[in-house]
Amino acid sequence: MELMAASAYHHLSTSSPTPADDGGEENNAQETAAHQQIARRRRKGGCAGLRRRCNLVLKQQRTRLYILRRCVTMLLCWHEHDLSD
Repeated sequence: MELMAASAYHHLSTSSPTPADDGGEENNAQETAAHQQIARRRRKGGCAGLRRRCNLVLKQQRTRLYILRRCVTMLLCWHEHDLSD
């Protein structure tokens, strides 16, 4: 778990190259493109994640309603299925 957290925040602990470095202008352009690509992935993943969570909640609610419906049906119709003759 710690390894995952370290890799997820790796970009925060590394220093960004300065324009005085070799190819500073190119590195900034590449970094900007990389950040834009990551932002696009996050937006797509966020929408899919929200959709997944909504579907899970919907499925859970359907299950609860099914159980509730079965219980109410048993309570209302218990006399029809009485075992004592």
